[in-house]
Amino acid sequence: MTLSIQGSLAPRATPAQEVEITVELVAELLAGQFPDLAGAPIAMGPSGWDNVMVRIGTSLAARLPRRQLAADISASELDWLPRVGGNWSFSAPVPVAVGSPAHGYPWRWSVVPWFEGRPEFEAPLSPDGVAEFGAALAEVHTPALAGAPLNPFRSQPLTERAERLDARLEVLATIDEWLVDADGVRAVIAAADPWHGGTWCHLDLHGNNVLTAEGRLAAIIDWGDSGPGDPATDLGQAWYLLGSERFQTFTDAYREAGGGADTFAPRVRAEALAYAVTMAALDDEVYAASGWKALEDLGVATRS
Repeated sequence: MTLSIQGSLAPRATPAQEVEITVELVAELLAGQFPDLAGAPIAMGPSGWDNVMVRIGTSLAARLPRRQLAADISASELDWLPRVGGNWSFSAPVPVAVGSPAHGYPWRWSVVPWFEGRPEFEAPLSPDGVAEFGAALAEVHTPALAGAPLNPFRSQPLTERAERLDARLEVLATIDEWLVDADGVRAVIAAADPWHGGTWCHLDLHGNNVLTAEGRLAAIIDWGDSGPGDPATDLGQAWYLLGSERFQTFTDAYREAGGGADTFAPRVRAEALAYAVTMAALDDEVYAASGWKALEDLGVATRS
């Protein structure tokens, strides 16, 4: 699930769906554009902030933007992910086909592989799975191809996201169950080393976008926010997700697999804090809990 959170007044809960997406619509789209898939069993799958998944048989799914903002950034998945991720050794939903607007549906959409697994939020990675996750991100972090589109929000340097961070810290100050050291967070971010971009990144590594199976890495999904950026963004998000103890295992595997970024650079910790603040400020209990857990682990929050 992509959380395309932008602007200082970004929504804290799932935005409204702007188009109706049904199994009947997907059946019509498939019949008209991919007749080899017509007649396959179809069932509604999960819906996130930006996209709806519809199962096609047992091994595929249709992925359809549910709002204009998602369609606006869909080129990263539809056009660039096949070029970037076609040879990755780990599982990712690289599109196998791209559909066109039709039958009243206004945007491009895709057919992607379906992966069985549970969100890392529900079924944490084992040490072996954490190592697989680190090795996977080492594969991802390659120089971005010329012309690859920047994500309008997540590709920005952290310093340019400071206003949104301040707004979220203000939200956290209103939550009675926790005390957050907002000045400490701002100090870490202000002290972060200069930003270095131009690396292909996922940019949205929360626990619903990392799937596990019996503790191992099953897939990294939802590349809707991916694009050129600072690898510290991904690394900070991994730190937020895994916690400090497991992040060391991740770091060892990332370096062994050839990951070139400094996993403990000051801006990695800054990105971890910024992402944890974003998650803690959401209304969704699962995301908020993950954010507070990370803030506590990073030493800037305590239960009141």
